[in-house]
Amino acid sequence: MPIWQEFSQAPEIVLARQETGAVFMADGWARATGRLGVAVATIGPGLTNCVTGVASAYRDSVPLLVLTGQAPTATFGRGAFLESYVLDRSVSPGDLFGPITKASMEIVDLANARFQVDTAIDLALAGRPGPVHLSVPFDLQETELPEEQAPPGLEASEGPGIARIGGAPGEALSATAAALTRARRPLILAGWGSVLSGAMEAVAELAVMVDAPVVSTTKSVSCLPGDHPLFLGHLGPGQRPDLVSTLRDYDPDTVLVLGASMSAYYTQPIGDILKRAFVIRVDIEAEQLQLRQRPQVAVHADVSTATTALAAILKGEGDAPSGTASSRTFVREFQERGRAAVAAQATTFGDSVSMSGVVARLAELLPATAVVVPDAGNHWLDTLSLFRAPLAGGLQLNCGLGAMGWAIGASIGMALARPDIRTVCVTGDGSILMHGCELSVAAERGANLLVVVFNNRSHARVRIHQQNVYAGDIRASDISDIDFTRWLQAMGIPTFGIDGPDDVETGLRAALATPGVVGVEVKCHPDEVPAGLRDWIGASA
Repeated sequence: MPIWQEFSQAPEIVLARQETGAVFMADGWARATGRLGVAVATIGPGLTNCVTGVASAYRDSVPLLVLTGQAPTATFGRGAFLESYVLDRSVSPGDLFGPITKASMEIVDLANARFQVDTAIDLALAGRPGPVHLSVPFDLQETELPEEQAPPGLEASEGPGIARIGGAPGEALSATAAALTRARRPLILAGWGSVLSGAMEAVAELAVMVDAPVVSTTKSVSCLPGDHPLFLGHLGPGQRPDLVSTLRDYDPDTVLVLGASMSAYYTQPIGDILKRAFVIRVDIEAEQLQLRQRPQVAVHADVSTATTALAAILKGEGDAPSGTASSRTFVREFQERGRAAVAAQATTFGDSVSMSGVVARLAELLPATAVVVPDAGNHWLDTLSLFRAPLAGGLQLNCGLGAMGWAIGASIGMALARPDIRTVCVTGDGSILMHGCELSVAAERGANLLVVVFNNRSHARVRIHQQNVYAGDIRASDISDIDFTRWLQAMGIPTFGIDGPDDVETGLRAALATPGVVGVEVKCHPDEVPAGLRDWIGASA
């Protein structure tokens, strides 16, 4: 409360309904702005409720400052109400947050408080970003900070700011430039580090310079505009069924990996390609460079630094790549097949509405500037498969932890950060039952947010697995038929229902024409297999 009461107009308080939702919102706000997201929570259950959101941000390298309360310092270990200490079954903040943050600290002395706050902010933003936790005891919250001075025996700091990597190693960059110049069939694999470093335009420029098709990891699916003449799409869940065969036909001889962890999540399908190719890796973390896939050249640098420097070297040398005929022709044909297949998605499944068809139609109707945020579930796979963001950054994902309900809080944070852009939350009945109450925050603030709720009365990702692997033994994956239209309307959100195929076009158009927060409930079939798990390209040919 003492910290809370100090906030007036700046920073503005956004009151979430539960602490997990608060951290999800801060996560979305940080992604939308590229700045530090801040979440504030109380001691005890507030502390523990933050865990899922913090772990999610840690996996996705999102910069957050998470402030939590603490009992007065004089009561440590004495069993004060909600005390978070290390004795008698208490929950130690450091033990809880240590493994899922870049650092978890507790202020215990006012003389060091400024330094710790500055350090927490610097750590969250420096290098590979991520969440930092800071615990502040109640009695110290109530006390005025003394004039800034260094503790005894220490020199005063010149202020916050951890030095970032300034220049990439010259020898490794020269070797990279030489490899790209002699490559006949180069390929760029753009990872999440490309997005975090703000290198999306630099990656696109480099791709054009060396005539290299680009594939992305799942998390960085919208690192380039979906119709960029060299962009093939993403590897991993929801990837196009013909992507790997296309890459094998292309048979790259050089692969430039930019800020990607090389997880089996997305590299397993192209393992044979990586074994044959000359692999170059760029990463801000030195330990990542040899992890999972050992490259021929390792460049320890921020992706933005490295790509900018590479472009300068190639321009300075004036040598055109020695590649074969332009890659743009086969990439264009690949993209055209995808667009035709999306357009061919039916809006019916059996006697019900098709989730894939609705996602495909939504993708056609959305304004080019929209940002789409899918939640965990079958709709996540359908969105990954069928929505190609017209602008870089137009599709935002939670891939590391995959928390249900993340998209609800994150989309609210994004919408509040960028009110001029239509943010679209694509969620399901399971996720909205977990975190749907946070949408009342969006309604309170008139956020520019469209919420599409797919109601198939099921945890359908589980249900489909039960059908395929457990001989249709459906257990504990059904959900009651809840009227989410009425629920959203009860929170002050105008909502349109799509109950049959004839409602799809009118329902989506009406929702998109409605300003502020608006909902769409889609009644669909629990047994529909999402596009990402079937050959939706071949079936539409």
